[in-house]
Parts: sequence; structure tokens; C-alpha cells
Amino acid sequence: MSLLLSIGIYGLEVDVKRCNDEVIAVIKVSHSKAKIRRPKSYPDKFLGIDSYLAHQSRYQRPVLIVTESPHIEEFNVRNLRDFYSNTIVEARPVNGVTGMNILLHLAGLLEAANVFPCDGYYPVIVMNALQEQCSQGDRDTGKYRTRNFIRLWGSQKAYLEHRLEQIEPLIVLCSCTVGDFNLSNGMNAYYEGNRSLFEQRFEMLLKEELQLMPSTDHTSYCFLGCKDLSGLVLGVLDSVFANKNIPIYKTTHPSSWRNRTPTLRKYNNQIRFTFNSEVTD
Repeated sequence: MSLLLSIGIYGLEVDVKRCNDEVIAVIKVSHSKAKIRRPKSYPDKFLGIDSYLAHQSRYQRPVLIVTESPHIEEFNVRNLRDFYSNTIVEARPVNGVTGMNILLHLAGLLEAANVFPCDGYYPVIVMNALQEQCSQGDRDTGKYRTRNFIRLWGSQKAYLEHRLEQIEPLIVLCSCTVGDFNLSNGMNAYYEGNRSLFEQRFEMLLKEELQLMPSTDHTSYCFLGCKDLSGLVLGVLDSVFANKNIPIYKTTHPSSWRNRTPTLRKYNNQIRFTFNSEVTD
């Protein structure tokens, strides 16, 4: 059953649907060669984190892919039931083309990076940093996605931490987008491709939407490496996994993998931006 969360956007209260985390595939490694396949129960069953935890002793440590929030295709499912509880499920992460791109490229990408310590079966878990449909079902993600994401982040970040702490992945891929958004004139904030200009506009958005101002204190809005949605998520991934020596990499969102071969990049954990609410007398 889908869960709804009420949030305010432009003075209105709207309900946004949620999409739970799922084991979307399994990578079989044999003699250092990797092949990926869907779980045997796919597509009729949803293999959630609870199912994985109940059977994790059968597998090697999982590969974790973290995206920002579910979009339209995640909710385009029919007759889908949870493997563990047999209840109806109304969404699954990276459904559609995005999931197919993962099947096409992920095994080869990780094999080339030599991340697998031994032969065995490695589950692939996809986790949306926010399980809520921040885009509200609109195909133009610039309208609502980033604004809703930063509004929800302060209250939902702890839940992401809780979900991450349940598993001990082999490797983490942060595949979040920068969080492009529309300006007040309808233009795209990242249209010119100027990264510095985009970050200036992103900072303006934080002030307009949440009255957030740069701060030297550690707050709920801590960006690691860059001022964008991926920076927010990387801050949490780093806090949960870095001390466990679990490698964390940045990569592009899987929706773009069909057009461009993905690469793994180390994130800059020395660059940190923090913001807090503006204090007024």
C-alpha cells in the first residue's frame, strides 16, 4: 500500500506518494567475471529491505545505489505484491528505462573497478534518499522536485539514516542529480551549464523556500562537496559509512546511463557547506 505525506507547496497542502527501497537485481561473480540478473520473483514480487534482511546470510554484502526521490515511472506498476508480506505494492524504485540502464551497465562498471573481493551473489539495492514523490507526478521536475526535496529534508533525513544503518553495503553509489529547478521566470536554473551560477541560484532557493542562510554550525542542511541535492545526500552517506571504510562514489543518475557510459568518481569530503534558519528579531 502506498503511503502519503502531506507537504506545503506554494501555500497549498498536497499529498505525495512514497516508494520503498528494493533489491532490484543480483550480481553473480564467478572467476572475477560479473553478470547481473533480476531476482527470480521479478516482476510480480517486490523484494523489499525486510525480505533482504531475512535472507542476507545467503548473499555477499550488497551494492547500494542511492538516488534522490521517485518520479513518474516508479509508480507505473500493476499487480505487484510484496515478497515478504504479500501485500499490494504501488511503486518500485528505478522502474522502467532507469532500471534497464542499471542492468545494462552496472555489472561491467563494478567489474572494471575491481570492487568484488570474491565470487558469490551480490544483491543490488536501490534506495531513494527521500521516498516521497517530490516531483508530484509532473514530468517537468523543475517545477516541484527540488523545492519539495529541501522542504522535506529537515524532517526526513533521520529516516534515511535509519534505513542506511540497517545494511552494510560493499560499495555505495550516490547517483543523485544536482536538483535542477525552474527560476521564477520559468527558465531552467542550470540551463547555461554554468556550475558556479547554478550554485548561486541554489543558495537563493534555500533562502527563498526555507529562509536558510550560510552558517558555521552543523545543521540539518549540510552539503558535502557541492551545493546541490547530491551534496545533501553525500553528507548523510559520509556520516553513516565513511568511518566503516565502506567506499562511497559519485556517479550520474542511471536515467542517463543509456546515452553516456557511467563513471565512478570520488567525492570531495573536505568541502562542506552548512545552512541554518535565518534568525530575525
